[in-house]
Amino acid sequence: MTILEKIYKNNKQKALDDILELYKKKWYWVINYIYFANLIKCWILSWKNIDTNYFKSLKECDFLLPDGIALKMYYEKYFKLKLHNLNWTDFWEFLISSLKPKDINLILYWAKEEVIEKTIIYLKDKYNLDVFYAQNWYSDFDFEKLKNLDKDKINIFLLWLWTPKQEKWALWHIEYLKKYKLLTFSQWWTFDFWAWEEKRAPKIIQDLKLEWMFRFILNPRKNFYKVVNSFYVFYYLYFKK
Repeated sequence: MTILEKIYKNNKQKALDDILELYKKKWYWVINYIYFANLIKCWILSWKNIDTNYFKSLKECDFLLPDGIALKMYYEKYFKLKLHNLNWTDFWEFLISSLKPKDINLILYWAKEEVIEKTIIYLKDKYNLDVFYAQNWYSDFDFEKLKNLDKDKINIFLLWLWTPKQEKWALWHIEYLKKYKLLTFSQWWTFDFWAWEEKRAPKIIQDLKLEWMFRFILNPRKNFYKVVNSFYVFYYLYFKK
């Protein structure tokens, strides 16, 4: 199965049902999101200088959820298929709002301490959800902290080390993910939105598919390379035969 064939094709409710059903059977899952620009940046579509470990992490993860409008446009052009946009900012909040806080253990491996602290407050205030353990990414993750984890709950591990590092990290630590029955999500920028380090665009801008421009205007330095990568996206969408 190729990466493009592996990308999840159903809507968010079906994705949620499938993830939870299979988690009950397997007791660990790795969910990655695939952003079209990263398929190009990591040479997945052209097979030139391909990052083999990143490629392997995508092929061996349990779910590969499509993120962003460019991937939808690509599928419509080349496969005449309409993908559902299961981006990490919206899908994970849909998932967590569909579950009961008492049924969840949440583990965070993310950025700076102040961002993690704001995130913990956000999750408690909005979802009444406590965090079992949180650690910043400046040291190796201490799995020993999970030894008292209630493995009969849904143990959600949110991982952000940037793409493709976070996907490869999950691949390289798969035995620990199995041992502690972790439902692992490679989450990208989610903590920054929860901590108000980044802002979502107004709904009308999201509907116009211009949220990337909104983020660039607010923080051009941080989003510069993402915008530059968009030129490659336009090539694949409009010029490549």
